[in-house]
Amino acid sequence: MNQQSVIVIGGGFGGLTTAALLARHHYDVTLFEASNEWGGCAGKFTHKPYLFPVGATLGLGLQKPDGLHHRVFSHLGEPVPKHEGLETIMQVHAPSFTLPLYSSREKHIDTLCRLFPSSAAGIRSLYRYIFRVGEELRKLIHHLPVLPMQKPADFIRSVRALRPGILGAVRWLAASTEDVLRHYRLQDTEVHQYIDGQLLDSLQTSSRQAPALLGLYALDLYHQGASYVYGGLYRLAEQLKEAGERHGASMQKRRRIQAVERNDDGTWTVIDHRERKTRADHLVLNIPVQAALPLFQPEERRQFTRRWQTKSETPIWSTFSMYGVCKPSEPPAALFHQLLWDQKLPGISSHLFYSLSAPDDRTRAPEGERTFTVSTHTPPDYWEDLSLYEEKKAAATRALTEKIQEAGLPIQPDRVLPGAPHAWERYIKRPRGMVGGFPQTRKNTFFHPLSHRAPLENVWFCGDSVFPGASTMAVTMSGIHVFESISGQSFAVLERQP
Repeated sequence: MNQQSVIVIGGGFGGLTTAALLARHHYDVTLFEASNEWGGCAGKFTHKPYLFPVGATLGLGLQKPDGLHHRVFSHLGEPVPKHEGLETIMQVHAPSFTLPLYSSREKHIDTLCRLFPSSAAGIRSLYRYIFRVGEELRKLIHHLPVLPMQKPADFIRSVRALRPGILGAVRWLAASTEDVLRHYRLQDTEVHQYIDGQLLDSLQTSSRQAPALLGLYALDLYHQGASYVYGGLYRLAEQLKEAGERHGASMQKRRRIQAVERNDDGTWTVIDHRERKTRADHLVLNIPVQAALPLFQPEERRQFTRRWQTKSETPIWSTFSMYGVCKPSEPPAALFHQLLWDQKLPGISSHLFYSLSAPDDRTRAPEGERTFTVSTHTPPDYWEDLSLYEEKKAAATRALTEKIQEAGLPIQPDRVLPGAPHAWERYIKRPRGMVGGFPQTRKNTFFHPLSHRAPLENVWFCGDSVFPGASTMAVTMSGIHVFESISGQSFAVLERQP
């Protein structure tokens, strides 16, 4: 039995996945989470009798047999928490159109063509190509490729995962998603606006900056299977935590790590806010790189390459969120909504995501009431002047409330609780409220992301700062990569074993 010890800092999906898998394979695992909740940006908070998911809400990767979360839970011997597949994934509200996004690929194409008849030929050609490339990329991603490729095993895995069907898409490797739209003569159309909204939500960037292959995969992803998770995505996080504990891991909340030290024998010691020390052979950081590097002593910090140093000093999007309770007299057709607008609002991005609890979800609200979560991007610098903080928070709340009312979605302004970036910093422990990792632009993806392997021996990273980026599925993949590097075992091989 392997009794190597591992410390994991951070109880988001990446860290929980690493911890649970390592514990399942007989490692001595201790996980420290600074906050009072599991799941990080996909966690929750309560304001009795109501429960609110703090951020991410739409369930992806739960479908049988190849959804990534389903695969992890199956390997751990855990049931997937209660969820329901969505036929209407979301409704998109733009100034000139309202569009339901259906899980059915053909129904989605037909809907787009009816809404934008002058672009119908280009839409059909584009989306058939999106779905064809998406299928091939799904086969590739099933093998959990590692980027950037640093070891021969990474290269061998990628080559073995390649299928002839993907070769035709290689021509787009250096292109943007906008280049693909231009090829199908859909640039500067309403379809272009719709696609930009989808990519802003999934990749934190527009089609102009999103790499073509990643953009095409993101546009197919919703149609692979989307679900409403009862209670919220935090239920998946709590199930991972319980799985880790069942396999012997120590999972501890309210343990804020303040420093990391390398010992003479190559092991690592972490020191928490009460000066308590814990020692282990391996150290896994499931926290943003902006928060991770300052934990190390100067000598170790200098060993991080320029790319790591630059990323640790690079600001990313912060989030502004709102949480509310409503009694909708005419419930909307969908639970999830994306709102897009043209005009600039002070300190707020040009879109928001609105998530409403299901009418029968009693974990989130009593009968007759429902809770909702709203989130949008905001630049962190906008919130630095504390003398204007409350004024800006109130203005943002009013502006977003107006947008929600204009879309006809249920909201009671007197029952709304705003969450500005400093709240995310205080409760979720995200520096300056920054979430979502680095925007998935061409300079941040494929051959340019941060690796899960740190430049220090037996130090590893998972979460949204490293490949493959943000979303619960992406950080879960990074958690699997860390598990594989520490254990020397292939998750794909292990899951095929009885």
